[in-house]
Amino acid sequence: MTKRLLPMLCLGVLLTFVVGSRVRAQDGGGAGPVEVEGATAAGDTTPAGAGGATTAPTSTQSGVPLRSDLVQQDLSGDLPRIFPLGDSITEAFSPGQSYRYWLWRDLKAAGLDADFIGSRSGVALGPPAIPHFDRDHEGHSGWTAQMLLYHVAYEPPAEMPDVALVLCGINDLKLGASVELTLARIDLLVEVLQFINPEMTILLGATFTPAWDPWVDQLAPQLAAGVCMLAQAQDEARSRVFCVELGDGFDATVHTWDGIHPNAQGEQKLATRWMKHLQPVLEGKVARTFVHGTGVAGASGMPELSLRAPPILGTTVAVEVAPVLPGAPSVMLFGAEGLDVPAPWGGGLMVDAQLFLSIPVVAPALSIPLVVPADDALVGLSFHLQFLQHDTAAPAGVSASPGLEVQLGSL
Repeated sequence: MTKRLLPMLCLGVLLTFVVGSRVRAQDGGGAGPVEVEGATAAGDTTPAGAGGATTAPTSTQSGVPLRSDLVQQDLSGDLPRIFPLGDSITEAFSPGQSYRYWLWRDLKAAGLDADFIGSRSGVALGPPAIPHFDRDHEGHSGWTAQMLLYHVAYEPPAEMPDVALVLCGINDLKLGASVELTLARIDLLVEVLQFINPEMTILLGATFTPAWDPWVDQLAPQLAAGVCMLAQAQDEARSRVFCVELGDGFDATVHTWDGIHPNAQGEQKLATRWMKHLQPVLEGKVARTFVHGTGVAGASGMPELSLRAPPILGTTVAVEVAPVLPGAPSVMLFGAEGLDVPAPWGGGLMVDAQLFLSIPVVAPALSIPLVVPADDALVGLSFHLQFLQHDTAAPAGVSASPGLEVQLGSL
């Protein structure tokens, strides 16, 4: 029991230090400790002068971008890339604007900059009434989820998306596909997007109920409910997937011009729903993880760090490491900042370590439970981890995981 509780206790100490020092630096106050299952986190154990972490190198220095480096790049013009993907509701028809215009305007009003990407521009059948916005998108009128799946798989976007806004499935139903088949296609589409970028955030639109075709209108609520269940099943710490319920407050007899395609009022309503989920993503308030750098393989392969679930406030998650070599001396590095500098073992040092935790390894995988308090002061705060293990099969006798950044969030 002692061997099991030791890693959890030390993890709590480190998180208390990281959270406490950052919150105090921001507002002069304190934050409740992050607790680990089976133990109470200790108080602040920061030694004098330990708050000054080494400045992380930029991607031009290390060759591998850190999350903090990407944020700095965003401020200088490398904006988050948003990939609007769907059918005619995403594309829209002239002289309409599409929801994309209103969403772009809402982002500007909130002080958030982003780059819409895709192989298409504007709207179908002519120019939009107001052309002065970022018009790039991947909307294809009449396309089914299956068509979008094939297109993205065989012609992936030229630029790596950070966030995908996915709305499709109605045309599948119109052409006779069942709800189950349509959901299976959307499920595969999500997997392809995650293959393109394993850290992509995906917002899945749950369609409103149209007033268009009696058969489709009857099945649309089932499709919307299934999309939300699919989003919950596909959601993971590294690639967050959210359901955007576009039908809330949407009346197809009022907010469309033909029972299915939104008019200006309907476009604004859709944009408002997308914005509700997109804004916290762009503001860094979403719980998630980021992997950076590369590891070093040993006898069992390269150890990888992960979280079984997103580190959402008020929940319990597990810090997992696999594969590991049972019985071999092992250490977990913890710190508030990430690094990527050459290390003696042949890989990279990924953490500006403030705590070195010796971990007893008795199985081929490790799992350390972690309880994150429901404290809004923790939203957006992050810490970094890296696992090292003595392994004679590794090139320099040490196997190492890539770095893992854990970002705490409210959703």
